[in-house]
Amino acid sequence: MTRPVWTACLGMLASMTVAALGKGTAPEYFPLTDGSREAVVVGDASAGDLIGYIERSTGRKLRLIAEKDYDPGAMPYAVFTGDSAKARDLFGERLAEMGIDDYIVHVATNLVVLAGATAETRQWAQYDFLREYLGVDSYFPHRLGLVIPKHDKVLVPTGTRFERPVFKNRALWSFNAEGKGELGWSQGVIPWRTPLQQRGPVASHTIQDMIAVKEFGQSHPEYFPTIDGKRKITDSGSGPGPCTSNPEVIKIVAEKVKAYFDAHPKERYFSLGMTDGGFCQCNACKALDGPVLKIPGCARGEPVCRRWFVFLNQVAAEVRKSHPDKIITTLAYAGCEVPPDNLALEPNILPFICWTHTCWFDQEVKRVNLDVTDAWLSRLNQIGIYEYAYGASLAIPMIYSRDMADYLQHVTRNAKDKDALGMFTECGASWGLDGPKLWILEKLMWNPEQDVESLTARWCDALFAGASPAMQRYFKELEQLRHKNGPLLKGINDFVIWKHKVEPFDVQDIFGVWPKEGQLRLFPPDDVARCQAILKEADEQAGTEVVKDRIAYFASTFRLTEYASKTYHAYAKLNESLWTNADPRQLMTELIEGDVKAPETDAHEYALRLREQDHTRFRGPSIILSGSGLAVREIVKKTAWEAVAKALAEGKRDRETLVAAAESALLENAPPQDLTVTPVGQKRMEILRSMTGRLAFAPRVVAPPTIDGKPGESLWQWNDQQPW
Repeated sequence: MTRPVWTACLGMLASMTVAALGKGTAPEYFPLTDGSREAVVVGDASAGDLIGYIERSTGRKLRLIAEKDYDPGAMPYAVFTGDSAKARDLFGERLAEMGIDDYIVHVATNLVVLAGATAETRQWAQYDFLREYLGVDSYFPHRLGLVIPKHDKVLVPTGTRFERPVFKNRALWSFNAEGKGELGWSQGVIPWRTPLQQRGPVASHTIQDMIAVKEFGQSHPEYFPTIDGKRKITDSGSGPGPCTSNPEVIKIVAEKVKAYFDAHPKERYFSLGMTDGGFCQCNACKALDGPVLKIPGCARGEPVCRRWFVFLNQVAAEVRKSHPDKIITTLAYAGCEVPPDNLALEPNILPFICWTHTCWFDQEVKRVNLDVTDAWLSRLNQIGIYEYAYGASLAIPMIYSRDMADYLQHVTRNAKDKDALGMFTECGASWGLDGPKLWILEKLMWNPEQDVESLTARWCDALFAGASPAMQRYFKELEQLRHKNGPLLKGINDFVIWKHKVEPFDVQDIFGVWPKEGQLRLFPPDDVARCQAILKEADEQAGTEVVKDRIAYFASTFRLTEYASKTYHAYAKLNESLWTNADPRQLMTELIEGDVKAPETDAHEYALRLREQDHTRFRGPSIILSGSGLAVREIVKKTAWEAVAKALAEGKRDRETLVAAAESALLENAPPQDLTVTPVGQKRMEILRSMTGRLAFAPRVVAPPTIDGKPGESLWQWNDQQPW
C-alpha cells in the first residue's frame, strides 16, 4: 500500500500517488523543503535521526527549536516531535486512550505533528514520516539495506493517520543486525515498529521466575518440582518448572501478576509460559493430567496440557477479580499445543500457539494447523502466534510470506477479540537467504490484509531499481520451490541436526524443516541453477554499484545453497543405504561415487567463512550437509573396528598387528578397482586407511594417577542454563 505523497527527486522517485484526493479537489501539501520554504523541527534531541535523515535525503539541515522558543509568526512551517504540547492540544483525549504501540502522523498545510503513546512510539512516528514521505527505510539491518532517496524538494500531502497494529503484542527475537549481533538495531539504520527483544506482554518461558531459588529455595523446597522422586531446587528456564499443584505456588503467582499490573497500569498482558525443561512429577501434579482435544490427523498434545491449564485457570480467575481487563499469556507448547479436552478455560487466557507455517506446502499440515487454531478460538476470544521463522540452521532460503499472510488473515478474521492478538517470532535471521521475509512480516503484523506481491515489489523497487523485476522473480521462485518440491520430503528418513539422530521426516513438526538435513530436497541442483540464472540477469540490469553490491550480497549467500544442495544430492544414494544397514563395500562404492559428484567447495567451510565475514548474510550454527561423515564411521566400524575387536578377543595386543588387521579388513571390502584407481577414489581410500590406523594404547599403572585439581572448582559446576 503506497501512501499519498508528492515529492520531486534528484534521483529515484520515492512515491508519487495522489489518488486519495477527491476528483476535482486541489491537493494541499505541507512544504518540508521547497525552494525558499523550509520547515523547522520543534522538539528535543530525540528528533536527531529525523533531522539527520532529512539532511542526507535533501541536503538541507532543518533547525531544531525547543517548543518554548517556537514562534509561529517567524516559523510558518513546523514539525512537532516528542511529547509536545501541540500534540496534547490537538489530540489530548486520543493520546490518553492510545495503546503502548499506537502513534499519530498528522499533516496540515502549516504543521506536522508526530506523536505517540510512549517515547518508543513517538520515535516510530518520526521513522514512519521518513519512510512514507521521503522513502527512507532500512529494508534489512545492514548498511546495504538502508535506502535514502535524493530529493530537491519534499511536499507532504495533508491528512491524519492513527496507526495501531492488529497484533498488539509483538516481538522479533534474535534479529542479527549488522554490528550489534543478535539483538537490537545497529546505528545508522531505520528501526522497524516491532520490539526486537521480549518485553512484558509477549509469552515466553517465565514461570520459573515466579518461584525463584533465592526467594524460596531454603524456606519452601516444596514449591519446587519433584523429579524421579527427589525435590529439585531450580529456577532455570531450561529445567523443570515449579510444582503447579501446590496451592501456595498458585497464590504467590497470582499475587505477583496482580502486583505487576498495579505497577504497570498501561500493560494489558502478563506472560506465564512453562519452562523448556518439563514439569513436576509429584503425584498431585500428575493427578491433574488428562486428554487433549482430538483433532483428526494431529499428532501433538500430551496429558500435561490439562494440568497446566488447571493451574492457569486458577491464576487467571484470581487476577480477573481485581484486574478484569488484563490477560494472562502462555505458550501452547511442550505438550500443550492442543487445548485440553473437557476443561473450560478462563476468558482472560491468551495462548501463543507454537507452530511454524513453513510446511504449508503440505495441505494436510495446513488443515491440521488451521483446525488446531480454530479449536483454540472456539474456547477463547483471543490467541497468540509463536512463529519459528528461522534462517539459522538452514542452508536454503525459507521464504513463505504468502502462507504467513493467509494464516494471519485467518486468525484476525476469526478471533472474537480482535484487539487482543499477539505474535512472537524467533527469527535467527540469515538475511542473505531470508531476503524480504521479515520486512514483510513486520508489515503484516500491523495489517495482515496487505498484499504480499505489492509489499515484495516495494521492497525490491527500493533496493534494486531497474533490476527490481528480476529480483522479484528470484524471491518469488524461492518461495514457490517449497510448494513444488515439498512432496519430496514425505517418507524419507532424515538426520535431525539438533538431536543428532535419524528420524522419519515429520512435516507436522512444530519447527518445520529448520533443524533437518532434508531441507535440501526443497532446493535440488537444477532449481538452484535456475535461480542463479535470475540473479545473473539481475546483476546485468543493475545500473549502479550499490545495486550490484546488494545483488552480490544475496547471490554470495545463495552460493551456500548451491554447494549444500550439490553435496546433499551427490550423496543421496549413500544416505538411503545408510538407513538400510548396507554392507561396507556398497557404502564405500556409493561414498566414492558421491565424492565424484560433490562440489569442489566444501559447503560447511563456505558457511563458516560467510558467517565470519558477515554474520548478517548467514548466521550459523554449523550445518551437517551430507551423510558422508556418517558413512565413513559405519565403514570403519563394520571393517576395521570389528577386526580389531576380534584380534583383541584372541589376546593380540601389539599395535602393528592390530593396525594390519584393521587395514586388511578395510581392503577386503574395497569397491571395484575402476573406482579406487581414480584420483578421487585414491584420496578417499587413503583417508579410510588413515582412520583404520588411529589406534591408541593406554598403559596400565599400579598406583592411581594424581588429579591436578579439586572437584569443587567452578570449572566442574553444573550450569542449569546450559546443561548440555
